[in-house]
Amino acid sequence: MIITKTPFRMSFFGGGTDMESFFREYGGAVLSTTFDKYCYVNVRHLPPFFSYATELSYAKTERVNSLEEIEHPAIRNAMKMLDMHHIRLTYEADLPARSGLGTSSSFAVGMLNAFYALKGQYASKEKLAKEAIYLERVLCAEVGGWQDQIAAAFGGFNRIDFSADGYEVRPVLLSPERKRRLNGRLMMFFTGFTRFSAEIQQLNNSRNGADKLARLQEMLALVDEAEAILTDEQADLNEFGRLLDHTWKLKRGTGAAVSTDCIDALYARGIAAGALGGKLLGAGGGGDPYVGKLVAIGAVQECGPVTLLEPEEVPDDALVVPIAMMGAPTVLAEKAIGGNEYKKLFDMVSKFFGREIYAFMPIEAGGVNSMLPIAAAARLGMPMVDVDGMGRAFPELQMVTFTIGGIKATPMALVDEKGNSCIFETITNKWTEELARSVTMSCGASVSVSLYPMSGKQMKEFGVHGIVTRSQQLGKAIRTVKDCGDQTPEEHFLEMSEGFKLFKGKIADVLRETRAGFNFGKVVLEGIGEYKGHTAYVEFQNENLTATVDGKILATTPDLISLVDTETYIPVTTDGLKYGKRVMVVGLKCFHLWRTEKGIELVGPRYFGVDTDYIPLEERCKGGN
Repeated sequence: MIITKTPFRMSFFGGGTDMESFFREYGGAVLSTTFDKYCYVNVRHLPPFFSYATELSYAKTERVNSLEEIEHPAIRNAMKMLDMHHIRLTYEADLPARSGLGTSSSFAVGMLNAFYALKGQYASKEKLAKEAIYLERVLCAEVGGWQDQIAAAFGGFNRIDFSADGYEVRPVLLSPERKRRLNGRLMMFFTGFTRFSAEIQQLNNSRNGADKLARLQEMLALVDEAEAILTDEQADLNEFGRLLDHTWKLKRGTGAAVSTDCIDALYARGIAAGALGGKLLGAGGGGDPYVGKLVAIGAVQECGPVTLLEPEEVPDDALVVPIAMMGAPTVLAEKAIGGNEYKKLFDMVSKFFGREIYAFMPIEAGGVNSMLPIAAAARLGMPMVDVDGMGRAFPELQMVTFTIGGIKATPMALVDEKGNSCIFETITNKWTEELARSVTMSCGASVSVSLYPMSGKQMKEFGVHGIVTRSQQLGKAIRTVKDCGDQTPEEHFLEMSEGFKLFKGKIADVLRETRAGFNFGKVVLEGIGEYKGHTAYVEFQNENLTATVDGKILATTPDLISLVDTETYIPVTTDGLKYGKRVMVVGLKCFHLWRTEKGIELVGPRYFGVDTDYIPLEERCKGGN
């Protein structure tokens, strides 16, 4: 039996300059240290008396007979790389995964070290760092830098320099007293958010240009300055804190996904309490990749909770307005959402009608647009109604149940982050979509909007009731998927979501393009488990439109098609699809109004160019076609 103990790291300066695309051309350097929190990997040979060849225990338990069946990408690729078979591996850690402390890289280093030891081979620090980088960045195709793997392999307080020739590790030497004084000035907090650093890096890497380059080059120069402060026994350590503040402000400017309203609020509280500086450890971001969620959390924490009204609590003559973002989700993730847009929309609509808006509501149950009305309501001290116009998400703004009820989308107010604004009056809701889409593209492919202003009576008659509480219930089902009693997590999830299991596979290819303000594409899946040997694909336009298995359509719009992670059961958005990810395709029945003649005409498969009639999901799954 082999047990490895690998430290986690915190990085002070230079993060981002360890990206290969940067340091190969400009050089790079980081100042980081490991600390007394660890991950533990336990590996031993599995005796040949079990019905499975390999057992893996981490956040879940896997028992498989072939390496291809392993769902965990790092373990699967590491075992292939080192030709490991018939093992039992257990992973534990002192800290939560995805907490910005290099947890995945520490696991990769610890696992490789354990594998080599089990084979009776010695692996140097250099070898472990090199192979962990290769494992994560090449074999697993995760976006990120090199510092985490090197820090985990070498340990200690180091300066790591990067160049076209590779890297060099140089210990930062401090006297015991200097180190004690530094420790006395440092505090580390858990934000409560976790995220995949690779996903945040991917978002941030989409921001290019001279400004980002200049910021990274300045951050690189600060490594020298920070090291000089630390190693000079006469230097004021408070300057180290002030320098942290400076590098954090530079880091925030390198990508929209680095920080959030919530993180900014937490940072401001720290400064107000006397801190001289700080930074968010890891690639940035936090929580769900949906920007809307992060904006909502920040608004509620800063301004207080939001009152959620049942539709029946709203007076019939009250003015109710949906608040949303319009544009491509990939752009929404990159383009920051400000806080002034909501007040601007409120003032424009209230002035148009000559009375104030009574309450906000979401227009759809989408990842961004289900959250933004919460942020708007919190910041303006208004209630939000538990209702929307879809019971799901659709890509075009006329695709709401309110259109079925004859409610006009206009007057529609639109504002961008620069302050440009306008109000549309159109002859049809489709014309609203066409004109607003054009303006959205001119404004950088994402804007804030209010549309479908309606009376409380109209909202009650044609809205999808209980959508917010339904979303809460689904979220609870996902969070408690591991506490499912006699059921498997999969059975629990399908029961709680009332979903139909359509397919299970790994992503073999993703075709994606942003066109005319939409994300278009197709994801191809290779079957795993009981679906091994079968293939499937899902086509999407912002939202998933069709699910086809072995050439047979099993689900189409307006029924919902969701791809969920096979380990966490968290939905995978169209802009979050990536090669090798294991997903389950789940079908969910749509709101009843969508199955009417008007509903199918508005959002059925033929509207999106799919050559098939709409057949309810439950019928297709019984053999319909």
